[in-house]
Amino acid sequence: MGQVRGFYEYRILPEKREDYLKTIAAIRQKKQEHGYVDYRICESLEGNRFVETFLVATMEEYHRMEAKLLEDEQAVSFYQDLDACINGGRSSQKIWFFRELNL
Repeated sequence: MGQVRGFYEYRILPEKREDYLKTIAAIRQKKQEHGYVDYRICESLEGNRFVETFLVATMEEYHRMEAKLLEDEQAVSFYQDLDACINGGRSSQKIWFFRELNL
């Protein structure tokens, strides 16, 4: 079976754009330190909608890496900052996981 690709999609508050860009850069660094592979942040061409994508071997690995991030006080602080930037907070994110096909 192929790897799992995760997607987080959300809109940010326009007045928080600069805070968001600073925070998401710090989160990207933390996620890479904790083993996320091919972690990318994309913005829609219309603006203000963002998608984070990444690869993990399995859903179990994803849950393990997320649990480790939540033990990292600095990462938790970055997540709190991110929550303040997202329209509706992090709970409004759309989250998808897809298994990559090896065709």
